[in-house]
Amino acid sequence: MSSCENNHAFRSLRCCRETCWYENGKTNQPPTEDSRDKRFQYKVIDLKYEEYSISRDGVLQILDTQLKQFPTTQFPPSDYIVHENSVKLCYPLDVGFYVCNKYQIPSTQTEFIDHSVLVKNGLARPVDAESFFVYKNHTILCDSDSSLTTIEIIHFVACLLSAICLLFTLFVNVKLKLKLQLNLGLLCHICMLFFGYTLLSIKLIVAMTLAHFCLVVALLQQFCFLSAFFWLNVQSVSLYRTLRNDMKPALKTSKWHVTLCLVYACGVPLLITTCTMLAEVLQLKPFFPYFQQNCWFLITDRATSFLFYYGPMTWTLAVNIFFFVGIVWHLSRVGRNVQLVNKKIHKQLFLLCIKLMIVMCFCWFVKIAFWGVGILENVWAYMDIITYFQGLFIFLVYACKGTVVERFSKMVKNSFNSNK
Repeated sequence: MSSCENNHAFRSLRCCRETCWYENGKTNQPPTEDSRDKRFQYKVIDLKYEEYSISRDGVLQILDTQLKQFPTTQFPPSDYIVHENSVKLCYPLDVGFYVCNKYQIPSTQTEFIDHSVLVKNGLARPVDAESFFVYKNHTILCDSDSSLTTIEIIHFVACLLSAICLLFTLFVNVKLKLKLQLNLGLLCHICMLFFGYTLLSIKLIVAMTLAHFCLVVALLQQFCFLSAFFWLNVQSVSLYRTLRNDMKPALKTSKWHVTLCLVYACGVPLLITTCTMLAEVLQLKPFFPYFQQNCWFLITDRATSFLFYYGPMTWTLAVNIFFFVGIVWHLSRVGRNVQLVNKKIHKQLFLLCIKLMIVMCFCWFVKIAFWGVGILENVWAYMDIITYFQGLFIFLVYACKGTVVERFSKMVKNSFNSNK
């Protein structure tokens, strides 16, 4: 007979609630096991005061964002008991879980985070509350399937396509020497995005079974994406100052300038990544990233992900949007006063800045906003598709312009003719 403890499982709802009522003094009638029930179908979940609300008619409503994605979030008074400042709820296990092939590991090799579980020895993704239970000092889990899901395949294709498009964009810009001095920050931004999406592709397609390998990939991914956004800061400031000086480069590519850019765009992300690594190695709680277990920040651990990733990213996006808006405003103001011969140039610059602001800022800004309001994980996976296609968007905006295509076609044609 199981006890009414957090994550302990029962074969029926009746057995679960009778056990909890009896152990918490709500009844003197000992619980009885129903021999007809052969599968564990319910488990006890301890809900803290801030994770639930009870209406006047006694219906319990789950408020916790991790549990709200489950099919059932409202429960009648017969399914729970109030114990001091918490609630012991008899929660239904997922149907797909209690019919799957299961395996068990000692509970000492698992760590419970809120209502999910992580496996300490090796690597496992966080398992939701409805997909595991504890029984006789063991944690019972489904035998995981290593095959990729449909959404993971879409993520992989999007990341791989973005990496290829970003690499080709870099090749076109370097080969044609398209204002390398003016676009230094943008090229470094594209370069770091290329490495970031390449790492994402590797992480999605390779089975992450080694904790140390997972830690390295996650740290490199964190550094690449943070550095990409810090380099975009450099580009937005440089472009804004250049336009303010009538298209004369405001910041020359001197050694001092390049060093300053490197310290800001690579040094600051490196410092943040180093702090993340120390928090992981030293297991500093409450800011423990769980990179070795999850290969990335836990969606449920918002404080840690904000401190080491979304916080710095929000800062860079705010700066980028501020300067891009300033650039667009300056171009629109100057465009009304220039000579007719320059109208076309200013219009092209204006449209290019609008496109870059949407592609490089808006997609990630929406993702951070969704993260900030605690969007559900299943919706989050579809939102990732948009950001994973960012490399393709940059390629279409920056490398598929008419003048770039024309110059690249001419270069390829001349190279082909010279080899005849």
